[in-house]
Amino acid sequence: MPSPFVIFRRALPVLVMFLVCLMAQPRQIGAHADLESANPPAGATVAALPAKLTLTFAEEVKPDSPVVMVTGPDGKQVDAGDAAVDLNDPTRTTVTVSLYAGGPGAYAVHWETVSNTDGHPLSGDFSFTVSPSAASPTSAADPVDPTAIATEDPGNGNPLNPNGNFDSRALGISVGAGLIAMAAIVGFWLAVRPRNPRFGPRAGQDRE
Repeated sequence: MPSPFVIFRRALPVLVMFLVCLMAQPRQIGAHADLESANPPAGATVAALPAKLTLTFAEEVKPDSPVVMVTGPDGKQVDAGDAAVDLNDPTRTTVTVSLYAGGPGAYAVHWETVSNTDGHPLSGDFSFTVSPSAASPTSAADPVDPTAIATEDPGNGNPLNPNGNFDSRALGISVGAGLIAMAAIVGFWLAVRPRNPRFGPRAGQDRE
């Protein structure tokens, strides 16, 4: 029957591969479909209301999940209620909604999405202004003003906050990966130690 050291040496490659897979998981689990950019951008001033509002997210959006509501200066809804994932975008990270013609003033946007990667729901709000005196619409590539977006509760992710949406699974995987790494290091050292004449049962044999 093989010794425990031989068994461990044979199992070591499997343990290392398992460790690599575990270490890759927390990033995927912790990822959410955060809003990255918008056209018109958050806080921007544009010369006219575009025919469509475009939102771009950091992660693939579940096709049947987007909800986008746009209200005009008078508080009335100016979107057509047709918010949908742009299927022409291979990454499925773009959501569009049609807009009615609207006059100058401040427009409020509320959005809701569900990540198609981890199923995590997210929502936020921002505003932009329509002013005929604006020089030109801001480029769609401009990033969203982070202060204008209300995403998740600041308590989320804090394990000490009872109301937080802390991802205990990601923490457990991270801790488990660390323990496996420590066990692999210690086990590897124990496996190779008998080969060294300075340790174990072979110690002192070379001096005889």
